[in-house]
Amino acid sequence: MRSQGDLASITLVSASLIGLDIDYFQKTEHCLLPYRASIQDLGPTITHKVEAIRLFEAGHLEPEICELLSPVHSLQAVESHVQSYKNVLKLLSRQFSPLEISSIISILRRLVVAYVEIACEHHPDIVDQNPYLPLTENDDS
Repeated sequence: MRSQGDLASITLVSASLIGLDIDYFQKTEHCLLPYRASIQDLGPTITHKVEAIRLFEAGHLEPEICELLSPVHSLQAVESHVQSYKNVLKLLSRQFSPLEISSIISILRRLVVAYVEIACEHHPDIVDQNPYLPLTENDDS
């Protein structure tokens, strides 16, 4: 958030507008801007993890995903993201709630929710059997 605040001060616009502009650009251009939070995995930024999983679900292997992500990620980081996603899938199939999954594998609840959204697209058989899904608006906080 600090880098967005700095940019807001320099450009004389609000930090919230900078955040909206960053979100819009990243969604329309399908890339991550290399600001501090996204590069160092700080704060609420989870976009690169979600993007890695989207590439994984598209059939890319982990070494390819490393090169396709912007900024480029290490193989160890991508493998970790993929393993977390696989763990979420496994726990969803055993009918754990997103909150329970977050606690069990020690990842942020909002990341579990993002992974559940991807699972809904690619693994409806798993999602349909889980009594805690579909998610409601209150589940993603």
